[in-house]
Amino acid sequence: ITLSASNNMLLGSIPPEIGRMGSYWDRNGLQRDKTLPEVGRMGSYWDRNGLQRDKTIRLNGNFLEGEIPAALAYVQGLTEVALHGGNLFFGQIPQELCDLDSLSELSVNCATVDCQCTDACVCIGSDGQIVDAEPVDVALTQTEESSVEEANNASGTSDQGDKNGGDVEENAGTDASDEVFSALKAISGDDIHKYGTPAYNAARWTLLFDPAGTRVADDPRLIQRYALATFFYGTGIQRFISTNAADECEWLGITCDVSTRMVTEIKLHDHSLHGSIAKELGQLTYLTKLDLSNNELSGPIPDTLGETQLQDLLLSNNNLQSPFPPTLYNKESITRIFIDRNTFTGPLPEWSLMPNLTHISAFDNSFIGSLDPGLVRNTFTGPLPEWSLMPNLTHISAFDNRFIGSLDPGLGSLANLRILLLNSNKLQGTIPPKLSNLEELEKFEAANNVLSGEIPAGIFSLPRLLSLSLSNNQLTGEISRSVKNMGSSWSNDGKPKRKYIKLENNSLTGTIPKSLAQIKNLYVLTLHGNAFKGDMPDAICELKVASSGFSYDLFRLTSDCTRIDCSCSAACKCIASTGSDEGASDWKKNRNG
Repeated sequence: ITLSASNNMLLGSIPPEIGRMGSYWDRNGLQRDKTLPEVGRMGSYWDRNGLQRDKTIRLNGNFLEGEIPAALAYVQGLTEVALHGGNLFFGQIPQELCDLDSLSELSVNCATVDCQCTDACVCIGSDGQIVDAEPVDVALTQTEESSVEEANNASGTSDQGDKNGGDVEENAGTDASDEVFSALKAISGDDIHKYGTPAYNAARWTLLFDPAGTRVADDPRLIQRYALATFFYGTGIQRFISTNAADECEWLGITCDVSTRMVTEIKLHDHSLHGSIAKELGQLTYLTKLDLSNNELSGPIPDTLGETQLQDLLLSNNNLQSPFPPTLYNKESITRIFIDRNTFTGPLPEWSLMPNLTHISAFDNSFIGSLDPGLVRNTFTGPLPEWSLMPNLTHISAFDNRFIGSLDPGLGSLANLRILLLNSNKLQGTIPPKLSNLEELEKFEAANNVLSGEIPAGIFSLPRLLSLSLSNNQLTGEISRSVKNMGSSWSNDGKPKRKYIKLENNSLTGTIPKSLAQIKNLYVLTLHGNAFKGDMPDAICELKVASSGFSYDLFRLTSDCTRIDCSCSAACKCIASTGSDEGASDWKKNRNG
């Protein structure tokens, strides 16, 4: 007799199966009418048995959409139908309902549904209050069905119901809402007319169902709210648009400035987002951080983000594609860009045009061409770019590529550089002495190249250097006695840090300096595969050996024990000329026969 499902979050259209509720024709041997639409059978038990009962259907306060089925008129004794409040019905009430004499109340949102054909019509506004009916232009949009289907497929919106729908503009209503619609269309363009697109759905929600109520067209909070709604609809998380909170700053993943209430951060990493990043986010002019990492987003990064105050663009591990928006070039605000593990192709973005960029991560893509910092495990070839033109760089990660050429002496001018990782390329030439100027450098790793010449003495004594890895090159000369000062500032600060020196498989000569033992917290020292002479210094033999993985003491010491015997230390690993690891005890056994 009564179906009440008001104020939930039901989606979709009114299903025809709803008519089976309360129908007992099978149990009572009553002949089932095969032609009566399903919804019209609701409560038919009473009718078939001559028991007149009033029927009520209340579906207000949901997110139902599509056509209002004419089959409702077949529910005998139907007196009340409530379809207002949050539902997305559009168009005219079916004539069958208009002609239904039993109907005493039919409540709808009259801004989108024309029910003036019946005296039972009651218009309910977005605030739940009865309002005067306004004429509704129910002309269909001019969008072709094929375009609609494409838009629906792109946005994941259901194709059921009124696919052409009512045009959002045509249903705007008042002069004020017309102005609002014009403001929204200026942002989204013709997408706002295309049924099922994120812009269409967001505009419809903004104009008709936003619990924040009516706003003027030039209200920045209105534009902000619409931009976020478009993004939420476009990434499949519209269920998180709270119908109870007029403050978008309370929506999932949104952070606002406390005083202005303008959006400053969007942090929605690891939320299974799909679809594309809405261009409307460019309206969030105070946005400084966009973190959408570890989702399923596709398409390009919108160039409208150049209108924001973006500092951190964190989009790792998605399916985003080229091109990278050139509108982000020359933006002084940007400091971090993480676009690793996506599907970018083609030439690299021009990172050097971003003057304050400090962190770049773009590995596991399909970029081609020459290399900029932070882009590892690709197939880059050619010479290194002029990183010296980016004076604020702190990290350069360019390992595992096919990079050729020599190191730019201009790298020595990057006063803030902390990380320089160039392992596993095809670099040639010498190590520029000007790299000794990098007093903030913590890691210098260029193993597995074809570097030659001597290691500049100043590099050994860099005060914050923690890792020096130059293995598997063609380096010559001796280890500078100034190596004792390597990483010394960490010790002076009272901060214990492990130190790593990896110089194996070069052509280094001379004796192993005992000053190596003066490096505080020396953890790894690999020296095999060189041409050293003499003995392992007693000071190194006497270094305390790590007893656990949590120690800062010496953990690994290697040498070619046929030249320099390191078995004086329990950390010793004797590496034969073949590269095999015999261990100190095994080497002693072999030496003694």
